[in-house]
Amino acid sequence: MLTRGRIQLIIIATAALLFIPGLGAVHLFDWDEINFAEIAREMVVSGDWLRPQMHFEPFHEKPPLFMWLQAASMSVFGVGEFAARFSNAVCGILTLLVLFRIGEQLRGRVFGMLWALAYIGSILPHLYFRSGIIDPWFNLFIFLGLHTIITLVQSDRTRHPKAINAGSHVFAWLAGLYLGLAVLTKGPVGLLVPGLSGRLGVRKFKPYLGWRQIGVITVSTCIVVGAWALVDLLRNGPDFMVAFFWRQVAMLTTEDAGHGGFFGYHFVVLLIGCFPASVFAIQELLKPTRTDEPAQNDHRRWMVHLFWVVLLLFSIVSTKIVHYSSLCYFPLTYLAALQLERVWKKREAFGWARFVLGGIGTVIALVVIAVPFLGMNLDMIRPLFAQDPFALANLDANVHWKGMEVIAGSVLLVAMTLGHVLHLRGRYRQAVVAIFCGGALFVTTTLFFFISNIEGYSQRAAVEFFASKAGERCWLLTKGYKSYVPEFYGRVTEPRPEEEVLVHKAVDRPVYLSCKITAVAEVEALGTFHRDRSKERVRILLPPALGERGRRLPSLQTIRPMSLRYALRCFPVVFAIGAIPFQGLAQGDTCTTALQVVSGVYASTGPTSGDAGPACGAGNDGNWYLYTASFNGAITITSCHPLNDGTQFDTYLKVYTGNCDDLVCVAYNDDIGQSGQSCTNNVFASHLQVNVTAGQNYYIVWTNTFSSLPFTWELNECEGTAVGATYYDNNDNGTREAGEPHAPVMLLVQPGDHFVYSGNDPYPSARTSANTRISVPAPPLYHIAVPSTRSFDIITLGQQVTGADFGFQGIPGIYDGSASIWGWNPWIGNNTQLHLHYANIGTEDITATLTLEVDPQLTFVSASITPSSINGQSVTWNLGVLTPGTSGSINVTISTPATVAPNASVENGVLLAIAEADIDLLNNGDRLQGTATTSFDPNDKQVSEIIISPDDVAEQKPLEYTIRFQNTGTAPAVNIVIKDSLDGDWDLSTFEMVGASHPFTVTVNNEVAIWTFANIMLPTEDSDALGSQGSLHYRMAPKNSLVLGDQLTNRADIYFDYNVPVLTNTTITTVALTAGIEEASLGSGLSIVPSPSNGIVNIRWNDAQLNNARFSVLTRSAGPFTPVA
Repeated sequence: MLTRGRIQLIIIATAALLFIPGLGAVHLFDWDEINFAEIAREMVVSGDWLRPQMHFEPFHEKPPLFMWLQAASMSVFGVGEFAARFSNAVCGILTLLVLFRIGEQLRGRVFGMLWALAYIGSILPHLYFRSGIIDPWFNLFIFLGLHTIITLVQSDRTRHPKAINAGSHVFAWLAGLYLGLAVLTKGPVGLLVPGLSGRLGVRKFKPYLGWRQIGVITVSTCIVVGAWALVDLLRNGPDFMVAFFWRQVAMLTTEDAGHGGFFGYHFVVLLIGCFPASVFAIQELLKPTRTDEPAQNDHRRWMVHLFWVVLLLFSIVSTKIVHYSSLCYFPLTYLAALQLERVWKKREAFGWARFVLGGIGTVIALVVIAVPFLGMNLDMIRPLFAQDPFALANLDANVHWKGMEVIAGSVLLVAMTLGHVLHLRGRYRQAVVAIFCGGALFVTTTLFFFISNIEGYSQRAAVEFFASKAGERCWLLTKGYKSYVPEFYGRVTEPRPEEEVLVHKAVDRPVYLSCKITAVAEVEALGTFHRDRSKERVRILLPPALGERGRRLPSLQTIRPMSLRYALRCFPVVFAIGAIPFQGLAQGDTCTTALQVVSGVYASTGPTSGDAGPACGAGNDGNWYLYTASFNGAITITSCHPLNDGTQFDTYLKVYTGNCDDLVCVAYNDDIGQSGQSCTNNVFASHLQVNVTAGQNYYIVWTNTFSSLPFTWELNECEGTAVGATYYDNNDNGTREAGEPHAPVMLLVQPGDHFVYSGNDPYPSARTSANTRISVPAPPLYHIAVPSTRSFDIITLGQQVTGADFGFQGIPGIYDGSASIWGWNPWIGNNTQLHLHYANIGTEDITATLTLEVDPQLTFVSASITPSSINGQSVTWNLGVLTPGTSGSINVTISTPATVAPNASVENGVLLAIAEADIDLLNNGDRLQGTATTSFDPNDKQVSEIIISPDDVAEQKPLEYTIRFQNTGTAPAVNIVIKDSLDGDWDLSTFEMVGASHPFTVTVNNEVAIWTFANIMLPTEDSDALGSQGSLHYRMAPKNSLVLGDQLTNRADIYFDYNVPVLTNTTITTVALTAGIEEASLGSGLSIVPSPSNGIVNIRWNDAQLNNARFSVLTRSAGPFTPVA
């Protein structure tokens, strides 16, 4: 027979195996899991472990014990799902040990094991130990307190020797300790349930309980709770306890948060949720187990009493939540264990319970088996939700059912069938083990196969969206439903203003709001948010009104289609990517409240009530801004801006210097034509260029006299400019001649370490000054820059230096072709586009052939360049001779048949083969992997890697980005502008533009990349679904100074004509340890044997330099190279 110690070790190992693996596999669930985890996270972030907080404000609903346990886990494992749930897994292990030990003391070792088995083999009791809710610990403490009291108050001392010794007060102290911990976990309800049970039990059973013992229990409880409450009272006053008390009263007397229900709600929950133990418990209630041991009979009566008190109490209260009756799990499984003991010891049949077990178990199993089939055939159930748009939208979530989910239901069905068969053969013990072990395995497999999909329907869209905002300085908000997702997954670090402020008033950062689909119209009617289309459960709404106090945004002067043909005349010094302010800006109404600004883009409200200032031309009441010059030169201030509606504003601009008590008018302008400039979208825009002195204050006053709408304006700092061309000098003569192609590279402008991308000829320079140097830190591969540096001086304001050209001369004899592919995920039943790019990046002419391998599930439709041949899924273009630097793109249309399964894996590949000996075959091929979809976010951003290794960082392995856009509006988009932030983690010298779906121009200045698709007349989605789509593709390497744990985040803003920008998702790439692969230099002694081979090959070498080398083995068969090892 197994010893007690071995049984306990088995319990610990089994419980750990069932409860711990996969705790972090799925996001925490709203509300309770995220609620408590967020309180714990705020403890870790703020360092204040004494006072529970939510939104970094005092949280009065729960005491801190459970959150202390979670915060401790987070301190060890990091903030996340695993840490939030780990404490309950520990509670599960302790609970099973407690049940075994108490059961052993009451009725013997067999009973203790059966009680633990009944608990772990039932659905909800098992499930709760894999959750992050507060109840497992709360219930354990209450049960331990009640059990200790029951032990203490046994009426017949001759039957209970422990009650007659002097140590009886020890039980009273322990009972108070456990009850105090229960109160410290969940509040006064920790006394309500045991107090009510004890009071009614004493009246019914009339046990002996002296006043001294009651006093000891009370004092012990008060010491535990008071140790925390007293400090809280002294530090924070009585608010917490008062607010908490009235909250509990409200929960007991009103329906809370939509959780009302019928009187028998908890009866049904326990019958199904505690299956199969509930069936045996009912059998025990109908046919009680009697023994000759009065103490055992008394304990059974106490357990029955506890069961009914908890069940009836929470059936009476208005709020109906599943876990309210979870304390019943202890007495319920105790009663079930009594019946199981009868079966086990007396080898008696189950009786009628066998048929009820089979019936309920089969129904549950069949329901679980049916769910994945319904998930794969949603049209069967959509009519059931025809009147519920929110539920219908949930069904559109990106959830993929594979059919393998039926395994979970099959496990329960097999367990019930096996138990039935064993019972028929008289093997009752084995039947008990089969049923309850099957129940435990059923819970585990159901969680494994179902929980992710359940989360996909219920909350994943919101979680992923708010998680994408973690680290961004913004406000996160929900409207129309309560959620703790924004705080926990958005990693909020400070208190949030009231909703009224965030929705209607001026704010200092972006506000991101989510609501149910049924509330979209209500939110849009507020007029301060615009809609970001989503196919998921919620609609995410992003504000055009970001009104950031002092926020610096990129100048949009650089994105006008015409300006890209010329050098920039003025250039912003400081950049920050974000949505353009549109409404609700904080600005000054008087000189003394002027908003401090720097070079950048801002918005100003329309009609104003501010001070007009002293005489300076004309102009009415104004909006005031303060600019402090940091250099001697000039600034340009203008309201001629692409985002302004040319028919809806008429501005007046004034500039003062001095101080608010003695302002001096410097300049003013009504209409831009008066300044000798022009504005293509509004002749009533205002424009000034003002000479400034370093350290001097300049007050800028704007008025819009014509409209109630806000308008956008920009401030640029100007000194001088330099322009030139970058090109492949294929004949090495130092002069650009006809036929020598443009070479886009990053240029470094010094002083200031300012980067500019020569995406077009002539390239634009940043503002320049005396002793300016422009160099090429990373010339095209296999080339050198001639000259390596250009130096010049800017002598006069506005001077432009021309002819600052750079030629790139190649190392002779290099043959190297490259190919890339990007595009859209296959859209089932529709056409989508792939974009192929090819280039001769070597230094000699190559004869090239480009081949596209289309996935067998897809069909080639057409291409922008007619293929030379099509052979099955292989589409080939004979490109002929490509001179060095020559590149090109081909747009390919593919069709995805309606028969392709949703979320099916799809892969297309491209290969550039050349007739010459290519020096680097790895860049000749590229693959695009994706999944077939029925819907997609039309404006998004993708990154090639979400994890990179420290080796990748050290070697500066480039990341590839794709930005995709679609015109979902109601009119063709004439011009599309895309802005992308490139923060300080990037090595800007490595930026490389690969290609785009439409003709474009691109500028990269400092930390902002701006693409302009001018006059492309992108049709609407409704008129031409395929034609309404576009994309671009670029690559860039991070700095080699990044360390483990660093993250590269990136997002783009997409502007369709004059509309507010559409913000893409934020991509995240993390530096983490991975199994990396690096390219090795080949030694002279390297060989592969046997060759050729149809099986295993060996790599051999006799060069000592290769002893520590790592090898990549690639294979190819008419398609792109793919890794073998």
